[in-house]
Amino acid sequence: MFQNKLLNISLIILIALSLLAIVSVLAYMLFYDGTLDDNDEPRPVSGSDVQELAIKTDKITTNLADGRMIILTLSLLAEDRRSRDELQQRMVQVNDLIITTLHSQTRKDFETTEGLESYKLLLLQRLNQIMERGTIIDVFYIEKVIQ
Repeated sequence: MFQNKLLNISLIILIALSLLAIVSVLAYMLFYDGTLDDNDEPRPVSGSDVQELAIKTDKITTNLADGRMIILTLSLLAEDRRSRDELQQRMVQVNDLIITTLHSQTRKDFETTEGLESYKLLLLQRLNQIMERGTIIDVFYIEKVIQ
């Protein structure tokens, strides 16, 4: 290549280090998906956090898919204050989303613990889709009456 052996060796080492750095960054981006490890569990939510970050919905009365009527009140727990503020501003959308998801449920869906948890997960997924800046981390049943 060049006449100077020191320059050749320096160039080869520089290129090798650059390639190693690029491969390392690509491997990190490929294998690390941002999920929590077994050791990195989310911090538990304290009682004061629940009081500060939860928003209670109005009493919702609507029909289920099987023609039964449900009266439902929920409490939605936001991740942080910014999420809570966004959630408060989106309460019209939240109520609409709760009602539309209830229309696809039946009384049997709410009779078991698994059914209640399934509806919570469905609601969490759909609510977090409409959130832009924050997330909702939990849903609590405050009142549930099916007639």
